[in-house]
Amino acid sequence: MDNFNKQTQERYKLSVSSGSGMFFPEREQNLSEFFGELDRLMYVEKAMKKNISV
Repeated sequence: MDNFNKQTQERYKLSVSSGSGMFFPEREQNLSEFFGELDRLMYVEKAMKKNISV
């Protein structure tokens, strides 16, 4: 992706977001809530990256 972003004439840059989490079945949380929280955290991190100038 870095090579593409350096060489392309396109107005956009490619990027990837990924994450992970640990699910503990003994907690009062179902899988839907767990994935919802992971999704929310991914978008928080993505927004923080956009506010950082490099």
